[in-house]
Amino acid sequence: MSGASETGENVCMSKRYRCRVLRVGLVSSFLWVVSSMAQEDHTHLYHSPAEKRDVAGIALLEGVSVGGLLEVEAFSGEDGGEDVSDVVLATFELGVAVEFEEWIRGEALLLWEEDDTEPVDLDQAMITVGATEAYPWFVTVGKMYVPFGEFATHFVSDPLVLELGETRESAAMVGYEHAIGGVRFAAFNGDVSEDSDEADDVVVLLTFHPVDALSVSACWISSLGESDVLEAQLLDIRDAAGDGAVMGDDVSAFGGFASLHWKSIYIDVEYIGATEAFAAGMLSEEAQEPKAWNAEFAVDIESHELELAIKVEGSDEFIGFPDEQYGVALSRRLTDAASLSVEYLHGEFDDEVFDRDMVTAQLALEF
Repeated sequence: MSGASETGENVCMSKRYRCRVLRVGLVSSFLWVVSSMAQEDHTHLYHSPAEKRDVAGIALLEGVSVGGLLEVEAFSGEDGGEDVSDVVLATFELGVAVEFEEWIRGEALLLWEEDDTEPVDLDQAMITVGATEAYPWFVTVGKMYVPFGEFATHFVSDPLVLELGETRESAAMVGYEHAIGGVRFAAFNGDVSEDSDEADDVVVLLTFHPVDALSVSACWISSLGESDVLEAQLLDIRDAAGDGAVMGDDVSAFGGFASLHWKSIYIDVEYIGATEAFAAGMLSEEAQEPKAWNAEFAVDIESHELELAIKVEGSDEFIGFPDEQYGVALSRRLTDAASLSVEYLHGEFDDEVFDRDMVTAQLALEF
């Protein structure tokens, strides 16, 4: 997660799709030499937001562990006909997990993103009861990313499906996990809902793993307007129109994901889309029915130390984001705790005069 040093109403959104576009580490020649040496243990390149947030790994006391993540990024390219470049400390995460009994666990994560969450944001904090081999049913309560979308990617930048669908709320979630699949149901009280006094926004996620190499899931949310990006847009419009503005009925959304991991090959496909249009005046002067999709192919080479990925993604009626985007990324494990990635993305906008081309570099360090 990263962003350029800019100001203005659309900076956060622009930064998310542009500066996350690539992670390539700023790394010394010494580290690059070390990266070419054989390693007995390799870090797992995180391919989803959930994996990225799972950073509590150093035991401090019995039942207490901490962990963190640092991402330094540099980007350069052309956006809207203008040359842009910067170097940023894109991400600093610090997490703590407490587990004195196997069946109950607490965790919290602090997040700092340059020009986005300064000074520091409580990214998530929750308690989980259950979710063990003996008790596969579980209940999770607290501030969390509700289970809408998988958002897996082999790129540094967030995929467009994440930009559209990622939703963080204080919620209550119940679920069941099994080797062949699971189900999750979450309820929360969103800020955009017309009735803000009830926790009537709901999310359902179904997952299925018929074989080890294949994973599929389907999800539904009662109000896509509660996603982080759309919520910010809708609240800005409501604030500008006054307290008496009517936001309209909730617009639900559906998502689907499929992932195939066979030997050294990864194929990931995901779709997120509204089931109906937001009324005119809610997101723009015209009715909008936003949707996004992402398809990636990746392969591990050099004994799984190097990963090469390509992607094709796009969106429709998703204001401020590319209608079509193509890219290639190369990621390398440097040590068991560090990785280096580089990415190039080309984005095309149907309603813009200029396309966007961006290269970003990131060095990531987990501890």
